[in-house]
Amino acid sequence: MIPRMNPEPASAAKKYWWAAAIAVPLLVAVIGIVPSVRKKDAAAININQDSHNLSFQQINVIEGEYRQKTGQPLPPEVQQQIEQALLLVKQERYEEGIPLLRAASEKAAVPSVLADLGHALALAGKPAEAENVYKQAAAADPSNEQVKEGRQFLARLTGNNTIFNAAEIPMQKTIAAMVPDGGTNFFKFTAPSGPRDHLRVRLENRSPSLAFGLEVKDAEKAPIGGTNTAAAANLIYEFSATPGAIHYLQVSPHYSGGGAYTVTVEPTHSFDAFEPNDTILTAKDILTGSAVEANIMDEGDTDFYRFHARGAKTVIAVENRSPTLGITLRVMDADKAPVGEQSGAIAANVRFEFNSLPGSVYHLQISPHYSPGGKYAITIQ
Repeated sequence: MIPRMNPEPASAAKKYWWAAAIAVPLLVAVIGIVPSVRKKDAAAININQDSHNLSFQQINVIEGEYRQKTGQPLPPEVQQQIEQALLLVKQERYEEGIPLLRAASEKAAVPSVLADLGHALALAGKPAEAENVYKQAAAADPSNEQVKEGRQFLARLTGNNTIFNAAEIPMQKTIAAMVPDGGTNFFKFTAPSGPRDHLRVRLENRSPSLAFGLEVKDAEKAPIGGTNTAAAANLIYEFSATPGAIHYLQVSPHYSGGGAYTVTVEPTHSFDAFEPNDTILTAKDILTGSAVEANIMDEGDTDFYRFHARGAKTVIAVENRSPTLGITLRVMDADKAPVGEQSGAIAANVRFEFNSLPGSVYHLQISPHYSPGGKYAITIQ
């Protein structure tokens, strides 16, 4: 980061020593697309061009403030404590760095150390504690630039704390974010236009104290699923999305403090090659005499096919290739009137035969029978 200029350029060059060391892309405060763990060469960009960095002071500035306040040099052990703490904060090891900065701020209660502590608390998702420390720093130096930028950072932390101001995120991009203690983050995204698919939400935990609580909502803001994790654990959750519709994610601490994390929403491509064929009007043509492989995606899925009968009797055999799928097979004639049906238990094959009119069109429907989805194969003779 290029530090902000002030009336004393030389002083500013010393003052902000590793201003670019910690740039936290928060939703609303800082929303950034970070390189995916699966695509390490992806470029980082900003979504809303509202980037905001936190500047940490170099040790000679702190030493100068301490000498001015006390008339004594900064004790070497305090200097070492500060440098070690800032290195840990730079590495996002807030739980280790913050206690060191607290101890240093008690021995050297100068504005720069207090502001550094406030920044570390803000980055750790502790806005109330950070603001208390900023107040102490501002009391000692009302014009402190670190306090100003820290308070701007905190003000934006709650920018997406309701579903009405949910931050819009793109599909298949990894977004860095932070949820404060007692807070919540809302995101919204649009599912692919079709076919219907399962979407996968990945939350990568960057805090040893954060436990995730995730809730997914539909376009009407009604809950459609969710889960939670233990502290420090990542989270992967899949759900059935409505094609082309807006969906919402609510991320909150689950009986834990706040912290930093990343969120990714991606398609799973769980549908088969015949989709969309969820209605009789979108039934896909299949040939008789050879196996047709497909799958039921979930309990809400159904597959329709259309075929021409080869003779006066037709036999439909459905091979169940899933330990979780129960199958219901239905046959309709060319006018879509019912011909008959047959169901099987979970993992069981299904066979149905009927008298047919050679060359006539028939429709076939495969649905889950009181079960989730799974793979199957159809052979029509």
